[in-house]
Amino acid sequence: MHPFLPTLSIIFLLVADGVLGFIRLYGRLPEFQPHVSSMYAVVIVSLIAGGGLAWWLRGFGIRFPSWLAVLSLLLLGLLRLF
Repeated sequence: MHPFLPTLSIIFLLVADGVLGFIRLYGRLPEFQPHVSSMYAVVIVSLIAGGGLAWWLRGFGIRFPSWLAVLSLLLLGLLRLF
């Protein structure tokens, strides 16, 4: 296992959280409205990549990216509710 993999997992998950925040703040503006669906695609792909990598790293005893993956999924659910 490469030592950069936990960092890469965290980067993917933070990208998903950042894009979710951007969509939440500016998604209703008319100039961003046509791009919201593609930004949700970035969120889903980033969550899959970061969460999958975090799940795989659990086999090596590295657990901190998986907690960030759980928090990212909770954030996604909370932002979709409100």
